[in-house]
Amino acid sequence: PVEIRYRPLHGSRDPSTRSARSGAQAWAPERAGGESKGADEERDVPTAILDALRELESEPPGDVLVFLSGEAEIRDAMETLTGARLRHTEILPLYGRLSAAEQHRVFESPPPGTRRRVILATNVAETSLTVPGIRYVIDEGTARISRWSARSKVQRLPVEPISQASAAQRAGRSGRLAPGIAIRLYAEDDFAKRPEFTEPEILRTDLAAVLLQMAVLGLGDIAEFPFLEPPDRRGVRDGVQLLQELGAFTAAEGVTRLGRELARLPLDPRLGRMLLAARELGVLEDVLPIVAGISIQDPRERPEHAREAADAAHKRHADPASDFIGLLRLWRHLEERQAALSGSAFRRLLKSEFLSYLRVREWQDVVRQLRSVLDLPRRPLGANGPAARRSAAVSAHSLPGERGAAAPVGANGPAERAEGAVSAHERAVDTDKVHRAILAGLLSRIGVRDDRPQKGVDPKDRRRQAEFLGARGARFVVHPASVLSRKPPEAVMAAELVETSRLFARTAASIDPAWAEQWAGDLVVRSVSEPRWDARRGEAIADEKVTLYGVPIVPRRRIQFGRVDAEHARELFIRNALVGQDEPGMAHPLDSPSARAGSHVPRAGSLSERGESKGPLGAFDRLPRALRAFHRENALLRARLADLEERQRRRDVTLDDEAFVAWYRERVPLGVDSVRAFERWWRVEMASRPELLTMREEDFLPAGGAAAEDADRAGFPERWTTGERSFPLVYKHAPGAPDDGVTVVVPRDALAELEPAEFDWLVPGMREELVAALIKTLPKVLRREVVPAVAWAQRLLPELPASPEGVLVERLAAVIKRVTFAPATGADFEPSRLPDHLRMHFRVIDPARRPGPTGRAHVLAEGRDLRALQERFRVAPAQRAAAARAVVREERVATAPPELLASLTTYVLGHLMQPERLALAVTPYRNAPALVEDAARALLLAGRELTPDALLDVVSLAARILTRAREAEKAIKAATTLSLVGPLGDAKAQLEALVHPGFIAATGVVQLPRVLVYLDGLLLRVSRLAEHSGRDRVWQTETERATALYRAAGGTLPLAVETPPALARVRWLLEELRLSLFAQTLPTAEPVSLQRIQRALAEAAE
Repeated sequence: PVEIRYRPLHGSRDPSTRSARSGAQAWAPERAGGESKGADEERDVPTAILDALRELESEPPGDVLVFLSGEAEIRDAMETLTGARLRHTEILPLYGRLSAAEQHRVFESPPPGTRRRVILATNVAETSLTVPGIRYVIDEGTARISRWSARSKVQRLPVEPISQASAAQRAGRSGRLAPGIAIRLYAEDDFAKRPEFTEPEILRTDLAAVLLQMAVLGLGDIAEFPFLEPPDRRGVRDGVQLLQELGAFTAAEGVTRLGRELARLPLDPRLGRMLLAARELGVLEDVLPIVAGISIQDPRERPEHAREAADAAHKRHADPASDFIGLLRLWRHLEERQAALSGSAFRRLLKSEFLSYLRVREWQDVVRQLRSVLDLPRRPLGANGPAARRSAAVSAHSLPGERGAAAPVGANGPAERAEGAVSAHERAVDTDKVHRAILAGLLSRIGVRDDRPQKGVDPKDRRRQAEFLGARGARFVVHPASVLSRKPPEAVMAAELVETSRLFARTAASIDPAWAEQWAGDLVVRSVSEPRWDARRGEAIADEKVTLYGVPIVPRRRIQFGRVDAEHARELFIRNALVGQDEPGMAHPLDSPSARAGSHVPRAGSLSERGESKGPLGAFDRLPRALRAFHRENALLRARLADLEERQRRRDVTLDDEAFVAWYRERVPLGVDSVRAFERWWRVEMASRPELLTMREEDFLPAGGAAAEDADRAGFPERWTTGERSFPLVYKHAPGAPDDGVTVVVPRDALAELEPAEFDWLVPGMREELVAALIKTLPKVLRREVVPAVAWAQRLLPELPASPEGVLVERLAAVIKRVTFAPATGADFEPSRLPDHLRMHFRVIDPARRPGPTGRAHVLAEGRDLRALQERFRVAPAQRAAAARAVVREERVATAPPELLASLTTYVLGHLMQPERLALAVTPYRNAPALVEDAARALLLAGRELTPDALLDVVSLAARILTRAREAEKAIKAATTLSLVGPLGDAKAQLEALVHPGFIAATGVVQLPRVLVYLDGLLLRVSRLAEHSGRDRVWQTETERATALYRAAGGTLPLAVETPPALARVRWLLEELRLSLFAQTLPTAEPVSLQRIQRALAEAAE
């Protein structure tokens, strides 16, 4: 019989509290000095054990078996009991990691004078072995129970209360020889609440091996098998997922051929997969002992009294980067020494090196058995013949990185071919292949180091352990027993992940996580980003990220984009290889000496590459010239069309890249997404349809456009002739640009000869528009006689001279007076109100200076006021510089008087409509008057008269812009999803660059109306994002590239007021480019493309 006593850690002193079976009082131990513990004071476990032992001192002699949950608890208890100096008592530990000699001490006779032995044991003493002489049991009531975590997919070893059956089993150990006593360090009601039996192992373990064997044996669905305790569904699901991870099972086929091979091996499926992978990679001889070593208990012992000596002995075989290679080193060492020593000498060697002889024999037996199953030739250990002695002379540690290491397996060098076979000791290990083979079984046990700060841990703390991000979001650290714990690598794999106090990786190795891709197959998730064109390779490329169970095994690598998205890859090919490329070395038709003297005329599509390479010869350029003949013709046509557009300011000539891209898209089939693919396709297609890729003017001009081009060329001459001299003319269709319209290029020495009135007539092709614009500047009383202005301009123009004669406004007034009898005079017109492009622009050059790298002559000055330019170049250089500085200073301080501005602000805010007033309530400015002040500044900077009506118009427009910006902001917030973070972030950045404090003056009154259009385009883009996310990604790459070029040239976002006009124009070209890509239904102010932006930047740099 066994007497049960309950002594909970927070026991009561109430004398009426009795033991369940003995009727003894609940015990409150006395402290030194007679003090007793308080009724509610909680003891720790070592103290409770000490109290229980003192209680048992009054009982008959007998040994005590103490059940604890683990090795750490045993050490704590030993420290407390040893410090208590219990008389005539021997204290012994008993747990699995002890050496065989230390475990055997519990079966040996105690030293003389010992009355009682106290054995501190884990639950190994519950059923696995019987300790003699036990009469008393002290039971902590807990144990480490192995459990499979369905959530984290790792084996856990949590400390849990034991079941009633286990408690009875432990108590029974005290009653084998005589009546015993079992003291339980928990309360009786706690015992009553515990489960009757320990949960069956099938409910708390990995079921992969069971499922595999059942499938191979044809036992049917596991859910229908008559188990005594059916396994948990989650456990079954996890087992199936592991088999799929290993390639042993598929949903479609069931058990695969590889799965049937795994079922033959008497191993865990993970370990079996390692062997099959090692056979495939040719490193089976090296992986076999590693797998066998993992499958058994570690043969390395670490006695309590000789830990440092054991660590030093084991360290000789350690590999700094891999616990697996450390096992292989140990195995080779054992092979070598056993071959050279007798049996007894070998046993003495194992003891001196702190290795368990029984576990080493078990290791060898497992290797031998696996060699038999795998049909490998048997290699007996201990064969002390010549081959063994010869191999003993070679270091067993001949691994990569060591002096004297041999060539890797499979090198097939001369020596190997001569011998026909190489001893295992003479062969170096290809550690990469070994680790790749092991990794085949550990795909879900890899991790990459996460250096982000850990919550609640000081990053400067040297004791801080590096954390790894593992499969399915698990986070673990390398176990302190691993060689990697002191210097963790970037990525690891672990033979096991076990959760105790935290999740630990045991038996680990440093790896390249990309190796996992070889075995993972469809388990990996691939995400592609940043598609772009690589001109050198002649194909679209992108960056690919590969993850396995959430672990980034390939953070970034370049791939062929065509394999992922053929349609978008073709788009990039067309845009960059066909549309965005010129024939190298081709002369442009407008590269005449006269044109170069005044201005560099940019080539249409002069951007040769936009991708990784920036050289003149990309892959397309290296094609045979015959295959590129169409490209040369198309470039010439584009140059002619560009010239036509610039001269005639025609909006019906579609010259933006999108038109040419669409033209090629109709002809180039899907799948032609690289230069190599194009060459294969075009060689065949050119034989039957050689004109397929040759552009024609009628493809881009409206009906009759080609004839009109020839007829109107006289209206837009290439040179301006006056007297005996002629000057080059440069045409530019770029509203808002300083040189928009017609520019006459004048050498400095000819400037004084020019008559300003002559240039007021412009070129003949623009004269009708000029006359209509002048009519609109007439006073209202006169203007009523000549409306509509355009029709009257057509009627009056034939009455004017064909060539410039006299002052234009005087001649026009005379014609109006003669035709309409209206009393018009030249003074009634206001030429200052004409649009800039209808006023001649003058560029003064110095022909004596060498042209720049673009061929453009050195420019001394530019402007539309010829008289001011003539006056400027009449004075001395020093005086001219001083005057220029004075003008700059005057312009910088130009502002309105405070009292005038205050009255204007009151007027404007009082005359705004109600919706406009509401819009000003949500403004990036500090208040509404600040916005009005910025609008006034914009008018002054533009040289406009600061009148109440003009200021009201600007503020009203700004209010509409703020309303639209608010709508855009709401649309961006409403569309926010994880998959659209990138494009929505880009849209938000665009919005912040358009509308910000000071945006009115920075934008300028001329450009301000376009901001409304840009915001409409932004809204259109956001509304279509969900449907066109892939195409949007391609377009965003193009806008980001253009923005980067702008920033590199010194541009800022948002635009600064002091930005030079040429660079400010590029900033608005960026917005026009966005319209042409993301909102193609909205018209652009001018044709725009990445090439045009580059040309504009080149001009701004000059």
